[in-house]
Amino acid sequence: MVKIVGGEGDDSILGTANSDFILGRGGSDVLQGLGGDDIIDGNDGSSLIHGGSGNDQIATARGPATIYGGSDSDLISVGFYDSASVLRVFGEDGDDVIVVSVRELLGGSEISGGAGIDRIVIGSGGSLPYAESFVEPIVDDFYQSISGIEVWHLTGYYSLLDFNKFGYSTTAPQGLMVGGVGPLTGEHIDSYPTHINDTPLWEVVVEIADYNFQNVTGNAITFYAGGYEGGGQSVRIDGSAVTSGSLIFREPNSLYSDFGINWSYALNHIGGAGADAMFGGREDDQFRGNGGDDYFEGGDGVDVLVLSGQAANYSVTEVFYNTFVVRDLVGGDGEDTIVDVNILRFSDGDVPIVIAGMDIVGDDSDEDLSGSESADRIDGGGGNDTLNGKGGHDILLGGSGSDTLSGEDGNDLVDGGSGDDLIIGGSGKGNDILRGGEGADTVKYTSAKSGIVVDLGASIAHGMEAGDVAEIGSDTLETIESVVGGNYGDLLIGNEFANELAGMDGADVLSGCGGSDVLRGGKDGDYFEFSAALAASNVDRIRDMETGRD
Repeated sequence: MVKIVGGEGDDSILGTANSDFILGRGGSDVLQGLGGDDIIDGNDGSSLIHGGSGNDQIATARGPATIYGGSDSDLISVGFYDSASVLRVFGEDGDDVIVVSVRELLGGSEISGGAGIDRIVIGSGGSLPYAESFVEPIVDDFYQSISGIEVWHLTGYYSLLDFNKFGYSTTAPQGLMVGGVGPLTGEHIDSYPTHINDTPLWEVVVEIADYNFQNVTGNAITFYAGGYEGGGQSVRIDGSAVTSGSLIFREPNSLYSDFGINWSYALNHIGGAGADAMFGGREDDQFRGNGGDDYFEGGDGVDVLVLSGQAANYSVTEVFYNTFVVRDLVGGDGEDTIVDVNILRFSDGDVPIVIAGMDIVGDDSDEDLSGSESADRIDGGGGNDTLNGKGGHDILLGGSGSDTLSGEDGNDLVDGGSGDDLIIGGSGKGNDILRGGEGADTVKYTSAKSGIVVDLGASIAHGMEAGDVAEIGSDTLETIESVVGGNYGDLLIGNEFANELAGMDGADVLSGCGGSDVLRGGKDGDYFEFSAALAASNVDRIRDMETGRD
């Protein structure tokens, strides 16, 4: 891989036909990757970036920025917080992932996925106030300027995508799926009906938290029946255009449709011939898919999935902790995904679900808890714990206390919880989500096999070379304050908060960005970058400066 590093001025860098690593640094740069699987980082300069062909990884930490992914499937990550700016992103061909963690976008901004099945992720910086400012200009300055995005995913703890910002009649010609931890809301429920009509939306979550009768039109809509205990709330699916969807019951409510089917809380969930998604409540639920590739999530209670054939005609495979795929080998019931379902009811009898992985819950003492080679869930509880997931796609929850967490192999979700936690990021090849939680948290990549890029502003960590030569996968970082790099030449970039960056061995590049940072280069000749004007809020400290070498 060819490595090309720009200067502090305005650079124009043209890559090769092979896989390149291109770093822009400061200034107004033009960076072009051409062929190969390139890694292009605009850093903190205003950039015009062309990925070209190949599966590229493109990042920038400051606007204004214009990014073209080019052909093939690209990962484009943007994270800037200092001030409002203009962002223009065009995924172009391929199945692209666009990660956006910004404070505010100015008019003239545009995000387009282009061809392929594209995904936009509003990252950890996109919590409630940021997400609102992110979608607000769509009405004021560039209505319908976000297009061609098939999947929206909100990763912040309080992420919010509010359709009020899009206007009264919201349309999505290419279809739209919204997922994540935050609610998706419409107009004020107690005053105005929310109409999502014209060209139907696909898999839209609508949360209703009042007593009113609500009319919503569209195709394949997911409803969260919220409300209050004993409120008697109803949701009506209005119009025959609704062909499939999801039913989620949180409180004792009822959901009615004009097809004459009545679903009630914690009783029976009956799907149609298409692909349905059904979610249980706090009681014992019973699901029946009636054909199609369906999704069933039981929740609390002893939940049952009713299937039409005999047990010998089905295969059951665990794909994640407490998540199974049930395939009808003869036909009729399709291929269903089940989560938190306890019993499969075949025509010739019931079969209980057996979980291969481990579910481990610690107490308030200091514990050393390890999982298996399957998908495990480990909750440390209180105390200063050491959690090790080993193989499989694991979920590690540190809880309170200062914990050490290592997912190892598999695509793991690691959440430190409260306390000053240490997350071992380079302990496996999987693509992990590493979340520090409250406290001053550190991610450590000392086991990397080659140089790596860790950018807290863009919430990413990956190897510099294509093909995961570093063997750390491609990780998503959330609420991480400090980074320990590997033993090769790394690029470590902070964010607007106070960070501590440690390069270890190798000729490293360390850039604190905003905040009062502590930079430790380690062995070999290192490069310390200071791009912002000196102020009381951003005084950085170098702990191991060696004159004539660093």
